Amino acid sequence: MPRRTKEEAEDTRAKILDAALDIFSEKNYSNVSIVEIADKVGMTKGAVYWHFKNKNDILVKLLEDTSKRHERDFMDIYGAPNTVDELRNYYEESMRLPYVSKKYMKVHKLMLRRHEWPEDLRNRVDKLARDSVERERKMLEELIVKGQELGKIRADVSPNEIALLLSSVFQGLFILQMVEILPPDFYKHMDFLFNAFTRELNYKGNRTVGRA
Repeated sequence: MPRRTKEEAEDTRAKILDAALDIFSEKNYSNVSIVEIADKVGMTKGAVYWHFKNKNDILVKLLEDTSKRHERDFMDIYGAPNTVDELRNYYEESMRLPYVSKKYMKVHKLMLRRHEWPEDLRNRVDKLARDSVERERKMLEELIVKGQELGKIRADVSPNEIALLLSSVFQGLFILQMVEILPPDFYKHMDFLFNAFTRELNYKGNRTVGRA
């Protein structure tokens, strides 16, 4: 495919996904049709089918592309955290996103409607979410291992268990943020939580972390 034609196809595909996001985030999934998505983009139904197999395919590709783009853009801007302070910045910026990115918030509104989706579609999207969480956990584990090797993080903790704890805490906060239980400026008051983690990770004593 010539370069220009490929770029045009990718641009059209992106417009279809953006239109689908607008509709999926506001309407019951079962009530959304390919025709409605096509009309919003100003295309024919057949043109949409040229890019996507069906409505389920559009939703999965939308969430897959959004997740990959978010992770790529975030790393390009902030980089993978290498210190506890950088980790603090990473999560503070992450929790600001719903208030600075309309598209980000639409995606989360869409995820809150997942109970409307067919079971096989929920399973596919759940796998995407689990994979994203696992990538974050691995990033945290690598940071902790690196910090231990440099003597900046206490050596008597399990990198795997602490990474799981940290990722779980912040994923939980993201969910509360999505359902608007947390106040809009919550991210501005996270120093207490980060200071507690920092004190524990930098603790130089012989205490161990684990079951009593």
